[in-house]
Amino acid sequence: MLDYGQKISDGDPHHVKTDPAVIRAYLGVDEEEEEKDALAAKAVAEALGDEA
Repeated sequence: MLDYGQKISDGDPHHVKTDPAVIRAYLGVDEEEEEKDALAAKAVAEALGDEA
C-alpha cells in the first residue's frame, strides 16, 4: 500500500486493511486518537531504552 508514493504497508489483504498506518493514511484519525498513539509510542520507546 502506498501513500504519496511511499510504501506504508505490505503483506496479505488482512494485514494491509488492519494496518494502523493504512487506516491513518486513508481514513484519518481524530486528534485525540493520534495524541494517544504518540504517547503510547513514546512510553514503549522509553521502556525499551530508546529515544523517542
